Amino acid sequence: MKLPNFPEANHPLVRSLLVWSDQELVQGFQQHPDEGKYFTACFCRFGAMSYVLLRNMARSPFQVDYLFARVWRNIFYELKHLEIETGGSHFSFQAWVLNKVAACITQQELPAIETIQYTLTAASPPLWCYIQIALDHLPP
Repeated sequence: MKLPNFPEANHPLVRSLLVWSDQELVQGFQQHPDEGKYFTACFCRFGAMSYVLLRNMARSPFQVDYLFARVWRNIFYELKHLEIETGGSHFSFQAWVLNKVAACITQQELPAIETIQYTLTAASPPLWCYIQIALDHLPP
């Protein structure tokens, strides 16, 4: 199973953030949650690593894509409240992402393949997250 292609990694808004530190990206996301470039840059930086870890535990590519999207949706919502300044100790965003992936691997029950209605080729996790927020704000 090869790694998926994430074309958003080549967008000028995301590429301009390549030189930013993890901490700066997290702070940018927290201060400007409506600007998708910060979360997308975090995703592009650590997406492939998390995908490889997940693909080693799922039986099907559909399950891998589903877990991958779930992990990044959870990261999206938790990132809003993440405290990155820990009183002088060094915070590692990469380690935090790895812990979220590990938690998903050990805690998530894999759904049956036929019940999965998500495909990574239709929408990457950042797009999925922002579409969900937009839909949540629409009147019924």
